[in-house]
Amino acid sequence: EEEEEEEEEEESLTKLQRENALLHQRLSLIQSSLLQDDDEKEKNSSSSPPASSESSIDPGYFRSYARYDIHRQMLLDDTRTLAYRSALLTLSNNKRVLDVGTGTGILTLFAVQGGASSAVAIEASEPLAPLAQSLLAANDPNKIATLFKGRSESYQTNEPFDIIVSEWMGYALLFENMLPSVLHVRDRLLKPGGTMVPRRATMSLGFASARTSYHLLGHRQATPAKDMAWGDVYGM
Repeated sequence: EEEEEEEEEEESLTKLQRENALLHQRLSLIQSSLLQDDDEKEKNSSSSPPASSESSIDPGYFRSYARYDIHRQMLLDDTRTLAYRSALLTLSNNKRVLDVGTGTGILTLFAVQGGASSAVAIEASEPLAPLAQSLLAANDPNKIATLFKGRSESYQTNEPFDIIVSEWMGYALLFENMLPSVLHVRDRLLKPGGTMVPRRATMSLGFASARTSYHLLGHRQATPAKDMAWGDVYGM
């Protein structure tokens, strides 16, 4: 048992080290983006993708989101998921909705449940996009939603959106470095007076020692994560 516990601790430590290294990489990219002068930003927006373009992001970034355990952890966060559902059920009626980084498609489906006139789900992860497509087909019989497979910067339309929704927040809020892509889409595709979900965020910093809790809550083999019933996720 002691050997198993040591192996689990080593695995958790290795995972934490990888996440810390990736966090450092993402924050460095954000810092570089913020340091661009106004002329360079304007040039990027008109002639090339923004700072989060494929050339500046590890190709493994999108592949990493094909792992089901990542989406399992997000879906198990009831506070987060139910807040999105409440907002979309309230706001989506007769609205055109864009979901940036749809993942499993659950936010798009919340918009459909809320009465959206149309919804577009964008997903750039090649392994994940087919899953999102199948889940949309299974839960959207009226075919309100469509899937765009590719980067949000590549999506083009002549019809702007009433609502743009995205789950762009990561560890330390900015970990996923997805915010620049969301803002790029907002500036191109949101109707005047349209709604961003979410539209603001607050980050607070504190210090704690919680290695045991991190292991129990974050480990992909932990209960309740490993016992999650995929056949009934928020009624879908």
